[in-house]
Amino acid sequence: MISRTQLGYSALGACSVAIGLANSILTLRMLGVSGESDVWLLSLAIVATFAFLSQMGVDQFLIFFEHERTRGASHALVFARAACQWAIVSGVVFAILVAVVSPIAVQFFAAGLSSQAKVNTSGIVTAMAAQIAAVPLAHVVRQYLNAQGRYVLSYIVGLWAPLIMTILLLYAYLTSSTVSSLAWLVGAGGLMQMIFCTALVWPQIGGHAPQQGYWRTLRPLIVASLAMRTGHALHNFFSALIINATLSSLSPGAISIFQYASRFASAAAGIAVGPQGGILNAQVSRGWAEHDRRAVTTAAWDFSKRVLPILVAFVVAIWYLLPTIIGLLVPQKMPIDDLVLAFLILSCWYGIIQMEAVFVAIVVAARRASFFIAVNGLFVVVFSLLSRITLTPWEHANLPLAATAAQLVSIVLYAGLAKLMMREHFASLQFPL
Repeated sequence: MISRTQLGYSALGACSVAIGLANSILTLRMLGVSGESDVWLLSLAIVATFAFLSQMGVDQFLIFFEHERTRGASHALVFARAACQWAIVSGVVFAILVAVVSPIAVQFFAAGLSSQAKVNTSGIVTAMAAQIAAVPLAHVVRQYLNAQGRYVLSYIVGLWAPLIMTILLLYAYLTSSTVSSLAWLVGAGGLMQMIFCTALVWPQIGGHAPQQGYWRTLRPLIVASLAMRTGHALHNFFSALIINATLSSLSPGAISIFQYASRFASAAAGIAVGPQGGILNAQVSRGWAEHDRRAVTTAAWDFSKRVLPILVAFVVAIWYLLPTIIGLLVPQKMPIDDLVLAFLILSCWYGIIQMEAVFVAIVVAARRASFFIAVNGLFVVVFSLLSRITLTPWEHANLPLAATAAQLVSIVLYAGLAKLMMREHFASLQFPL
């Protein structure tokens, strides 16, 4: 029987999907598949990639917070305050750097676009750079809330950015505005998110004065986060670079087809995972810090058996309904068959990534950055090589297939590493995953 809590998590996942689908449908209705949609969607992909990198200084907050909590509640709260302050500073600095280097970044991400399209893309990325400033703080706040068991509130914080984007797209649609003109408003929404996150947690952590020299305790967090996020970045940054650079050299609309398919695939993954990803990381981190082997394996099993069936069900449902949805809601003629094919293969890729999260959570808890870098580095190499090969006669299937094949190699390696680390950490020869 499905518990009320599980139904609540699924409802939150449904809200996330509804927001994402509304975002995609509005973009489709306004821009369809065109050079303009290529510029807009590529700009969003670049911003998302840099937003991921902006967390390099706070990536491991949850792991260190749980260790501080074993020393006492006051230590944990003081650490959380210092981490929030660092997240604000690092986020603002990183956003400024993105605004400065955006013209250079576009040359790599969109090598095949025209000169004017590159200028337009760079302008949108610069305007939305302020949104990136809020990402490190939002990450720390969400992880802090997860550690407190406040998973619903944490998930709501994560819905802020896509909700703001959907509201602004609806405004653009109703007023016939150009989406590129909304980029500065998107950036302003990011600054509002920073204020909201600060107001949310400061009453709990703001009254705890940092101990003398407590900023030094952030050094291990920053060093470990840089190492771990470097491993993550090899996967996310270079896969985005390979995908968009390759697509920009194809026929106009190729970027749009891929990005639209990716959004529908991520919608299926989003409703399946919901807050479960945060719960998994929080429970594994706590179990690892407390040397509770049963807590770690239970969290892994619960995540897998809850997420996978829902993911498969929604992929099938979206696959069946997608042509009808596009036909009813999008007035422009679109290559629906190409979109559906890309969606199905990307859903396989995202499904592997979600199942890989079980093993990744263990590797993260063990703080094995070198393994992260090695496995994700191998993923980049395999993906890059396969992306240069024509795997099928269907242009829009080649990149998703290459990514899926590379991810299969990755999950096998992560599973083996997680098994080894469990044996070492808990001094056990058995790993029931």
